[in-house]
Amino acid sequence: SKCVCADSSNTAGDCCACKACTVEKSTRINEGNTVRNCYVCKFITIIKCMVSGDKAARQAMASRWDELNSYLGHPTLGDIVAVLKDGTPFIVTQNAVVLQYDFEKLASKANVKANADKMSEILSKMVGHEMFVYSVSRSEAVRLSTAYQNLRQISKLPLPAESKLTLEDFRK
Repeated sequence: SKCVCADSSNTAGDCCACKACTVEKSTRINEGNTVRNCYVCKFITIIKCMVSGDKAARQAMASRWDELNSYLGHPTLGDIVAVLKDGTPFIVTQNAVVLQYDFEKLASKANVKANADKMSEILSKMVGHEMFVYSVSRSEAVRLSTAYQNLRQISKLPLPAESKLTLEDFRK
């Protein structure tokens, strides 16, 4: 089948960087232009998450990760829980969780808005309050960790008071 994400000569999944067109209808046509319907977080937003991240909350969430097994057979959420379970918590803040996936394709699948919103709903029930879910690949996580350490060494990290993010900051 032909993909609508970009070049019409490509087959589905081969043309767009997010590869999400093979999982969820991730595009919408807007006045002749194609707009990917995926969440994209800016570099500085993720760095701010790292500054305000809570290691104890990340460890607590990771310890509860096996609770997701009970949803695997769910008729409507089972598929998305399988994708969610493939990731691991990388950063956990009060309002957001950044998941790390072994492969770029899985991270892209998780960042499709429809998928991320369902994951957010599942994790929100697990922790008891609304959370935004964003995903990165392992290579992106390494790049972000390196950048964080580099900024830390030269004292250029945002201050914790400047790093408070709301759910609306993520959904822009």
